[in-house]
Amino acid sequence: MHKTKKSWLGSAILSLLLIGCGEGNDTAGKGAVVDNSLVVNSKFAATYLQTIEQEPSQPAPVGYQASVKLKSQVQALSYDGKLEVTNILTKDKQVFDWPMTQKLDSEGNVETVSHRALTLKPGSYDFVLLLTSKDGKQSQYMAQALGEDVIDGKAPEIDFVLLPNLGETISDFEQVQYVSTLKFSWPAEDLAALSHPQFGLSINGEDETVYTINKETGIAELIMNVEPGEYQLAMRLYDGDLMVGKNGEQNNSVNFAEGEDAKMDVIPLQADVNLNLSPMKDQGHFSFTVPAEVVNEVGSAHELALIVRLGGDNVPVQEKVLTIRDENGIYKASDLFETGGQDQLTAYLAFHKVSEASEQFRSVPFASCNTSINVALNQTLGCKLELKRESIMTGRVLGTLMLNVLDQNQQPALGVKVYVGDKLIGLTGEQYSTGSIKAHLVAGDYTVKAAEGVLEAADMITMSPLAVENKVLTLQKGPNVGDGKFVLKQTLTVGQGGDNYIDASTLVDFNGDGALDVILAPRRNAEQIFLNDGQGNFALSSFSSGDNSTIHKIAVDDLNGDGNADIVRATDAGVRVFLNDGKGNLTASNQKLTNKSSDSVALGDIDGDGDLDIALIEEWRAPRVFINNGSGSFVDENGFLSDLSGQNSANVVLADVNGNNSLDIIWAGGDHKNMIFFNDGKGRFTDSGQRLGTSQSTSTSKHYDVAANDMNGDGYVDLVITNADFHGVEEVNQLFINDGKGLFELSDTDLGTNGRTPAIADIDSDGDLDIVIGGKPSIYVNEGDRYFSLSGVNQLPYGAEQPLLGDVDGDGDVDLMLRTGHSSRVMTNQPL
Repeated sequence: MHKTKKSWLGSAILSLLLIGCGEGNDTAGKGAVVDNSLVVNSKFAATYLQTIEQEPSQPAPVGYQASVKLKSQVQALSYDGKLEVTNILTKDKQVFDWPMTQKLDSEGNVETVSHRALTLKPGSYDFVLLLTSKDGKQSQYMAQALGEDVIDGKAPEIDFVLLPNLGETISDFEQVQYVSTLKFSWPAEDLAALSHPQFGLSINGEDETVYTINKETGIAELIMNVEPGEYQLAMRLYDGDLMVGKNGEQNNSVNFAEGEDAKMDVIPLQADVNLNLSPMKDQGHFSFTVPAEVVNEVGSAHELALIVRLGGDNVPVQEKVLTIRDENGIYKASDLFETGGQDQLTAYLAFHKVSEASEQFRSVPFASCNTSINVALNQTLGCKLELKRESIMTGRVLGTLMLNVLDQNQQPALGVKVYVGDKLIGLTGEQYSTGSIKAHLVAGDYTVKAAEGVLEAADMITMSPLAVENKVLTLQKGPNVGDGKFVLKQTLTVGQGGDNYIDASTLVDFNGDGALDVILAPRRNAEQIFLNDGQGNFALSSFSSGDNSTIHKIAVDDLNGDGNADIVRATDAGVRVFLNDGKGNLTASNQKLTNKSSDSVALGDIDGDGDLDIALIEEWRAPRVFINNGSGSFVDENGFLSDLSGQNSANVVLADVNGNNSLDIIWAGGDHKNMIFFNDGKGRFTDSGQRLGTSQSTSTSKHYDVAANDMNGDGYVDLVITNADFHGVEEVNQLFINDGKGLFELSDTDLGTNGRTPAIADIDSDGDLDIVIGGKPSIYVNEGDRYFSLSGVNQLPYGAEQPLLGDVDGDGDVDLMLRTGHSSRVMTNQPL
């Protein structure tokens, strides 16, 4: 008798200790008998759990009824067994009855009793064990141990792995050599994340048979005693009663030959999300493809409700109940959602029965998934699903967590990410389960956390079986969130000498790993790309364009629709596009947009066709617009937007300033001031007639720069314009407030003088936008009501230019990079 502390539903480990019974069972003939008895260690690869019968009235599985009651799981299971022992040398065979019993005690221990014993003389043996359960299903298991040596004076020991037989019952040991083995492609480590791994298998559309998996060994093999031929297999992977995977849709056909093995791979159960953005990327059409398994669980598409919650940092959550459509056997739902122009969004999909609408969908969804969306990519992505099947038995006794999240004003917080442990379980609701979320959890200790931007709340809970835990979390600024105090973390250097003076830089996720990388462009050398490890540590990569033109400005985005970050370089030799092959190899396109020296370049969907176009400035001239044909080739359809000349150091920015959902052009330095051109939505521009900014000097040796964002929270894009004079004249930096129609009023706030490139972000993590101005680096903190005050928290290096703002260390706040000469400083945001 042997006990193993294992859950019956998780895995059953069978160990047989066989004690000597005398010579009567000796298959090797007369001779010396070893001192110790034969020890047989047996492990079930998988243990039969239940059969799920299909509804006979339906051609496809739309409802299920378990044929085995849960109470059978705690009763003793008895097996009729046969053990064949073959002496390899003499070929003598002998078959023994091998009855066995399994019991599960109150503590969850599996107790296995063998009712026979065996001793063997020294020699080499083959063993085959057949077990058949005595219940109504007569589930059969087979194991082989071949070429086992019994050595004189050493305790003999063999290992059996018992495989379930899903085919016809094996009645003759001669049949064993013709049996096929079906192997599933998962090692033990793949099952580590599952609490109670189980799999179900249906052959040719018949009833699904469900087995538990031996989690410790990862063994997942079946024997198939079937006639040779092709079979359609439907495979499902469960964690308890949650369906988490299945075999691929396209290849579920397996050809069995006598004695040959077949393999099946398991893929995650997922819904697909397809995103098509509007030209401004502030709204998008989202389409969701629902797997048939989810529809089958409720019966039909019209009985299924999909609740979608979509939100992100600074984007109010949107909650919609979508109708599922059956499009020739493919189930889809779609709607229009606002993206707020954000780069990253979170989508939470919750599936309910339509009948739950009368109770406001308050129950835990029977299927749900979460996915993070990179808005800029317009991509199709998968959302990993967990589907709770009522027909699947489970030994888990769950508790219920009702988590309520409040904001800093003690009001329900909408669209907040909720985590249990490290797992994102969804977003709090807006109309349904307002500010809260419900989940069923197995017993244990958990950390629960709610997070929205720089706000968070966390606590510990202990969940007991059948308990209902109500928890309230109040969002506060996290203890590690920065307040605008910047600390030097790393200095990135590109070399010494005039050729390595950094003239341009940008922050961008170049390799698509979710972390912001930095590109530094030396004056007369190819740009250098430093990759971020996600915690703000940068290392120089081998990626480079290999072009040594003097770079004035660089812009990075996907220009040819392949999902990779391409580079546009404005240099003293003109503007050129370098296309990325996805491995970081940058190749110059055949097209050179201009041969004249260029000071600035900006990317955006100017003509509203879904791809990125280019606006650029040639020295002294008005902006030009190049329209993308979708594959990274460009056509100049407008020529210069004006006959007026500009500064020799000017800048161009794209932003919707008049609210018509198209990108307008701000020309900083146009007509020696700052001009705005309105876009008609198709990439055709007209001069707005505005000339923004004042100047104390008529010198052409000036530098204007502009940044655009909503500085006063009214929903309209405002402008911060810096004004640097290189002859010692004090020129003021200015903030212009938009009236919503693209007409601007000068604010009387003080932003200092003679500034270079401005950048805008929430520096002090208080929810409004602040300003960083380069040249004489200064931070201006937003105090509300159009008023900004100079921050005295930091001492920034004099002469540092082009501030870059973004979360480089992944802690949720905004960090700062400043370039000075041959290097760039990485400065992380810290609490005061």
